[in-house]
Amino acid sequence: MLRRLPVLVPVLLSGLFLFACGSEEVGDTEKIFVAPVWTGSETFEYELYERELSGYCTYRTEPEGDVLRLITECTDAAGEGHRDDTTAVVDPQTLEPIEAKRVVIDTERETETIYAGTYEPPKHVVVSLTSVDLTGKDEDETFEADRELPPATESAPEPGWYDETSLFWLIRGIPLEEGFKGRYANVNVGIGRIVGADVEVEGIEEVEVPAGTFRAYSIRVESSITNRFWVDVEAPHRVVKARLERTTFELVSWE
Repeated sequence: MLRRLPVLVPVLLSGLFLFACGSEEVGDTEKIFVAPVWTGSETFEYELYERELSGYCTYRTEPEGDVLRLITECTDAAGEGHRDDTTAVVDPQTLEPIEAKRVVIDTERETETIYAGTYEPPKHVVVSLTSVDLTGKDEDETFEADRELPPATESAPEPGWYDETSLFWLIRGIPLEEGFKGRYANVNVGIGRIVGADVEVEGIEEVEVPAGTFRAYSIRVESSITNRFWVDVEAPHRVVKARLERTTFELVSWE
């Protein structure tokens, strides 16, 4: 993540390949989000590390009428202008996604890549990828695909799906109790795929980050990769630390 935020920003060609591949069979899923733990607007500041400081992220929770807007703004630590920003519009009580967008700016390649998802429950989500040449030399290119959301089955009458961009919020609203396990469908607009994800609350640990020392639930999220989260035992259950692939997020401050 040092210069191009490589963990947050996939290689474009790989994204296009995965976009064309479609989604895998996710199996039975469930609505694992129980209830929101926030009562209004929030802002969280994180430092990102890959051996050394590699970037900064701001996470914002913004209630807006009948919807909830979840915003992430990430920059590289070197101040070279690389960005990876996301916005999800969701139902404020269920976190069911309505729309999502991710905008990645690479100043070295002089490109802007826009990933978007528009949800049409109960059956579909339309995902798109737009590549913009910031030099203006090449025309914009857009790729679009229709993905099927998990259908209801006899064993899973209320299938659960959530957008990848809401993961930091989703993990705060699950049943926070040791031993909880659940499975949901993760819609990743960045690669145009829907994959099954298994969640387990493994226990409570003491975690030290720049914002202080916290007793936190250790939570594992397993799909094609393993991500880990540490969520404050105390309400409103802030994410105090996370490990996404090779990148570690550490909470610095909040308001």
